[in-house]
Amino acid sequence: MSQLFDELKHLKNRTIMLAFIAPVIAVLIFAYMLGGSRILDAGLAVVDPGDSQYSRQLIDKIDASPYVAVKAVYREPTEPETLLKKADYLAVLVLPAELEQNRLRGRTSTIGLVVDDTVLSAAANLRQGVAEVIATENAGAIAPRLVGMGLTSAQAGALLNTLSLRQRTPFNPAMSYINFMVMGIAHVVLMALFMMQAAGVIPRLRLRERWPSDRRFPLGLLSRLLPYMLIFAAATLLVLGLAKRFLALRFTGGVLDYALPLLLYLLAVSLLGMILGCLSKTPSQVMSRLMPVIAPSFFLSNLTLPLITLPAPLQMLSQALPLSWYVRFYQGVAIRGASLADLSADLGGFLIYVAALGLVLVPLLIREARVS
Repeated sequence: MSQLFDELKHLKNRTIMLAFIAPVIAVLIFAYMLGGSRILDAGLAVVDPGDSQYSRQLIDKIDASPYVAVKAVYREPTEPETLLKKADYLAVLVLPAELEQNRLRGRTSTIGLVVDDTVLSAAANLRQGVAEVIATENAGAIAPRLVGMGLTSAQAGALLNTLSLRQRTPFNPAMSYINFMVMGIAHVVLMALFMMQAAGVIPRLRLRERWPSDRRFPLGLLSRLLPYMLIFAAATLLVLGLAKRFLALRFTGGVLDYALPLLLYLLAVSLLGMILGCLSKTPSQVMSRLMPVIAPSFFLSNLTLPLITLPAPLQMLSQALPLSWYVRFYQGVAIRGASLADLSADLGGFLIYVAALGLVLVPLLIREARVS
């Protein structure tokens, strides 16, 4: 009993407060993040080469669904995979050119729904919205005529199938978690290890009193990060290669199209790590500075959770994370097979982001040099 009372004396009020407050805060944060996980107004592109009155009516009905927002209608035959490469849409609906003629003649028309399942469950509500409209159209197509012929409503409904919806998931046909969840965890781990090394450079130089010898700014400091960049670039490629060879990871894009975003990503992580290092007085403080970056990266990078399901403020916050920018190219190039030309807008945004990190780092390094 004496040991128990001795431990109670050392039990701090702060520990008791954390034990009760931390779980409540965690529940509130995740309730805010995941409370609106149903995706409303998911982006849909429609390929309608027939451009008939009925096809336009059908598109309007689909657009009226709370789960679907028709963002574009293409009147010329277009490959769905081409439209999905830029990640502007979650799915593409392909209507046959003879849709209206088949309906008037009582023939079945096959409608294609090509879904981007790069992140599983992202398009679940969209599927539901489109399927509900198709079911309603089938129920109302020739039901009055069949009932007029003496069939009951149930018998008429059993015979109706003027529209047939066929779904396809070209980017994740096996519905595998390897392509997003598993690789998401791997990328977060690699980013955390790399950022720890980058953030530890300046605090370590302070302790070793090596700062004056590194005042040839900024190349002298940045050259210290080059070995880490090469090591973690090789480690990332090794993980991708092993996953493709043994875990059936999808990687269909060009290696050169992937190389530039990877280098920009490593540079961004280096710059952000050095910024956090400037804000850390000692190497022991580095981890506390990294956690506000590493933890959000796990949830806000679109690798483990569909970013579109999160509240708008969190989607905006994701723009400040290097991993979120990198994932756009990883999913676009590796999973969807896009080229850098297809992702030129994202590439421009990524370059601006890296430049902004550099502009933040420069005055911090100048201040550090003056203090030293």
